[in-house]
Amino acid sequence: MHLCVWHPSDSGQSLLLWGALALLATYALWLATRAAVGLWRARRALVAMLRLSRRPGESDKLHVLDADQPMALACGIGRGHILLSTSLLQQLDPTQLRVVLAHEQAHIAHRDVQHRLIAIVLSSIQLPGTRRRLLSDLELALEQRCDFVAATAVGCPLVVAETIVAVEKIFRNHAREHRPLSMAFFSDFIPERVEALLAPERKAVSYLGAFLGVGVLAFCSLSTGWLHFLTESLIAVLTR
Repeated sequence: MHLCVWHPSDSGQSLLLWGALALLATYALWLATRAAVGLWRARRALVAMLRLSRRPGESDKLHVLDADQPMALACGIGRGHILLSTSLLQQLDPTQLRVVLAHEQAHIAHRDVQHRLIAIVLSSIQLPGTRRRLLSDLELALEQRCDFVAATAVGCPLVVAETIVAVEKIFRNHAREHRPLSMAFFSDFIPERVEALLAPERKAVSYLGAFLGVGVLAFCSLSTGWLHFLTESLIAVLTR
């Protein structure tokens, strides 16, 4: 028995396999459509907030939005922007504001919004529990990396940890919403981020870009070359 849609057999098995492939393609199309709609809505909301914001003149990337809800996030793909609300800005001292801006600038410099978007799209085919865990681990890694960049900018990890706790208190009584096209300073990983900042100094190395590249290449090679042959052989052994 040969279970491969690219090399159809004479026993009619290819028709069943092509049907299964069509179902998977339909499911993938539904997931892609749902993701596209969500991204379109998120982009529309972010564009509206940017249009309503003002630039204080400190940075061409910084936008301040007159809003009662605290907000600090890096948004956009390509040329990113930092969006702060006046309610949060008024409650931060100069050092805390420097930490927040350094953190969000690190998100833009490392293209974390793009990485998060790619992960959201590629993880759509995973089981819900696995997908949540993967996205959660990725977001924690991105936040911790930017925390260390901010610590280098201000020269003290303790100041960054204190700022995270201070911002958490500000956000505590306010609803928050995570958007696919943004990375917010406040997240659900306050204890982990503070613990990492207060841990003994260690050098962090990110392999995120290489991991995503290898994953895409491996996925693309499933239907060609030696990996395709290996997959066929494995299926043949399992179906004997």
